[in-house]
Amino acid sequence: ANGTYYFRAFATNSTGTIYGSQFTERIDLSTLGCITIVASGGVAEGTSSSAWSFSNNTIYPNSSTNLSINASDVLNKLSAGNLIITASCITLSSAISHTSNLKNLNFVASGNIIVNSGITLNGAIGMAGSEIQINENLNTTSGGTNGGILTKANANISLAANKSITTNGGDVILWSDQDATNGGTISLLSTTSIQTN
Repeated sequence: ANGTYYFRAFATNSTGTIYGSQFTERIDLSTLGCITIVASGGVAEGTSSSAWSFSNNTIYPNSSTNLSINASDVLNKLSAGNLIITASCITLSSAISHTSNLKNLNFVASGNIIVNSGITLNGAIGMAGSEIQINENLNTTSGGTNGGILTKANANISLAANKSITTNGGDVILWSDQDATNGGTISLLSTTSIQTN
């Protein structure tokens, strides 16, 4: 939905809860195109309607045009600080791996979020969208208790067969039907694994 969004990563363990910095962003998601994160190619950051912008630690399309962003551009922004990627829908088609320092990565979409490539992060991962499909591994073990994983979907959340979600003391929260309309399920397909060690 459209509105002002507040983002804050957190981690909880037996000694308490710690919070990252709060980010505020006014977003009209209905005006944004979809983003696909790719291994090669993709459009550059810029001001044209077919490009994307970066403001307040947030990557977003400049218009309703669907576009691809190179994973190296995402990693460059993530290296500089916590990162939010927002669009009408988001597809991750290239792996994201950032383990050198503590950074949090959030995906926010009015539509679906599809993770077709793995994410390895020294920090927290957050996802909020209509439906969330996790088709590859999520791993935040290098973030320790700061490496929580939170997924919130209006509808369904699925973890594909033979895939895993792994933290090292960080919480894992899979929250379907977050809009309380009785329209969401959580599906863990065969031989999936969720480990918080």
